[in-house]
Amino acid sequence: MINEEYFNVVCSEKIISITEKYSLRIIYCNSFGGFGLKLLKAKGLENFLRGRYKSISLFGNLHSNFLSAFTWYFYNLGYKVKTFSYSYNTNKSYNSIITEKHSENFSIYNSRKDCFEAFENSVKEKKFLIPEFGIHKSASDSLRILWDIIVKKLFHVKHLFLEIGSGLTISSLLYYLRKEGGVGLKDRNESGKISNSNIIKGNHFTSIPIENLFGKIIFSINQNSEIVRYGDYKKENEFGGARPFPEIHGICIGRRANRMKDELEKLYYDLYKDNLNYENLIYQDPLIISKFGKSNDRLTQFINDNSKKGVLLEPVYSGKTVFTISELAKQNNWEGEGLYIHQGGMGNFLSLFA
Repeated sequence: MINEEYFNVVCSEKIISITEKYSLRIIYCNSFGGFGLKLLKAKGLENFLRGRYKSISLFGNLHSNFLSAFTWYFYNLGYKVKTFSYSYNTNKSYNSIITEKHSENFSIYNSRKDCFEAFENSVKEKKFLIPEFGIHKSASDSLRILWDIIVKKLFHVKHLFLEIGSGLTISSLLYYLRKEGGVGLKDRNESGKISNSNIIKGNHFTSIPIENLFGKIIFSINQNSEIVRYGDYKKENEFGGARPFPEIHGICIGRRANRMKDELEKLYYDLYKDNLNYENLIYQDPLIISKFGKSNDRLTQFINDNSKKGVLLEPVYSGKTVFTISELAKQNNWEGEGLYIHQGGMGNFLSLFA
């Protein structure tokens, strides 16, 4: 089980000032060559595959963090890895070099459609076909060990930021918050709803004192048994003292926010057979060049300026996200602190110097 000591080894933190009144805490999950959370997901899938398969097929973008992390991980565990990649740009990149080196069989297609057809046809080879981005419930479940630590940090922030790319990471977090409250709610009945014992009734919410990892705190539950407010029970043992649960801002990478909502809800249901209901979730388009994998001079300059301050960002995900956070904080005159989960993929940083 992950603990604070292990967390401090595989993750690091950096606090930057956005304005005089608002700061951003960045948690870098960049262990093992910058693969970050991709390796946790791969580990979850490997636990599922162990003893069942020793050969796998992977499908994804040639330059993706997903392919480089998964090929590296499974190859080094002795799996036979067959990789189907696609890209119009076949130039070498940090990720593509790792992917090719750790694939027993490697192919590149010009179109995603042709690549996927070849990938699907490989099922007859008796390999396990890992979906693009590693989307599988076992991969989602593996992130729980991270949420056990990070959720403690939510007591100090007003906003939580992370990208929505494939949607797997944010789905895992939202499922964790909904079903576990970050710690495991002991007052749920067999149907998963909150029982009527030990509660304080409010006009719109129900507050429940619960013993958990943090000691005794209050969770405030709405009519759908969703956690929407929380507070330190020792200091705020009345409903009126509980604070709103942090807003979660999902920065939509690869798809526009108006499309991402429906796709995330579908993915969430496919993974957990449950509906996604989280009232503090905000879908946000990047406030700088939004096309996936594209950069411009303004973004490059923003990344370079931050690197001089010891804040490493890359152009595909974190650069756009931190730029967007900075603009939102200034436009809305935010005060306090935000928390950004940097999910890894720092290999993309090297593309700035290719």
